[in-house]
Amino acid sequence: MATVKKAAPKKKVAKKAAPKKKAAAKPQRKEIDALYIKTKPGVASFRRAGHKFDEQGHGIALDALNKEQIKQLKDEKNLIVEAVTIPAE
Repeated sequence: MATVKKAAPKKKVAKKAAPKKKAAAKPQRKEIDALYIKTKPGVASFRRAGHKFDEQGHGIALDALNKEQIKQLKDEKNLIVEAVTIPAE
């Protein structure tokens, strides 16, 4: 009679978990809502809402203005007011 050898039981080997891939960090570019304000042509300078404006103009963050100031600036016929966004740094 032939002897039959039993196969040795297999050892359980813990599988290594695949390393988790980190999501590529997306550059978060935040923008600030602002108004770009300048005087109309022919108006050298003009003051409104506590600010002085000229023909070159400049931007003011909306966070720096209250609702009343924003309304004064938008309603002023001597000013050109544009809603813009400014990149935050």
